[in-house]
Amino acid sequence: KLKVIQYETTVKAEDVKKTIDVLVRQRTTFKKIDRAAKLGDRVKVKLKSFIDNKEAESTGDEFIEIVLGDTSRIKEFDSQMVGLNAGIEKSFDIKYPKDHNPMELADKQVGYQVAVIEVHEPIKPNVDEKFAKELGIEDGDIKKLNESINESLLQEVDKRLQANIKQQVFKLLVDSHKIDLPRALIDIEIRQLAETTLKKLESDGANMKDIKLEPSMFEDRAKVSCKLRLLLAHIVESHSLESSEEQTQGKIKEFSINYDDPDQAIKWFNEDPKRLQEPKALATEDNVVKWFMSQCKTEKKAINFDNVISAQFDE
Repeated sequence: KLKVIQYETTVKAEDVKKTIDVLVRQRTTFKKIDRAAKLGDRVKVKLKSFIDNKEAESTGDEFIEIVLGDTSRIKEFDSQMVGLNAGIEKSFDIKYPKDHNPMELADKQVGYQVAVIEVHEPIKPNVDEKFAKELGIEDGDIKKLNESINESLLQEVDKRLQANIKQQVFKLLVDSHKIDLPRALIDIEIRQLAETTLKKLESDGANMKDIKLEPSMFEDRAKVSCKLRLLLAHIVESHSLESSEEQTQGKIKEFSINYDDPDQAIKWFNEDPKRLQEPKALATEDNVVKWFMSQCKTEKKAINFDNVISAQFDE
């Protein structure tokens, strides 16, 4: 009775071009210039912001660098910066929309004081033979570069679509079953989630003295994880779906592609049985998904390429 949506998309020439544009931006350098700033330039500024006449943010004696036209900022800010030269100071107000993200600025009137220190113009690389060689095309053939990027995008799309199917299957399993979970099992999962979160915060440089994690923060996630683990174990056992040696090695081969020396990576995984646990578990999960898909209803649905890449599925 359960249904999984199988999304389908195509990689178009415009998607390849957008990817090349991203690669160009990543390789763009900037040169100091004596003229007014325009979109695309990088400007070095000192900045203060005010909300309700109270200082909300300041760079102090430091400066920040911003590229004008960057879509991560509200465009009204960059519009105020266009036309300014080094040495110019400017004050202006911006009214943020009600749906602005982050919400701290939503529907707020923010005042800015900006001092421009330097203006830098972009030096973009040409998409030519040299560019192609830098991206691994030995003979510098631009056509081969486009074909290579197209193939990479197809692989990435397939990986993301398969990940979405797996996500749907696991959610359907959890939502369609009721299980009385042992409290001890939930508590073990909560401790593991808390430990993982603490390690992540510590590695991100958080001040651990200010961190206090309550078990209740992880309760719901712990219940879902325990429930899913029990269901998967039952399905694997009932239908003999544990991964074969060949499937485990296939998963290791997938992992190894991301390493500089794939052969060495494969050897590393196989040197210690403990290192085989993750690829074996993932290959087993693939078997469960395949079994589930053979039992459930499916519906094919077209989706935009950009939505796949940004993981905006609408099931």
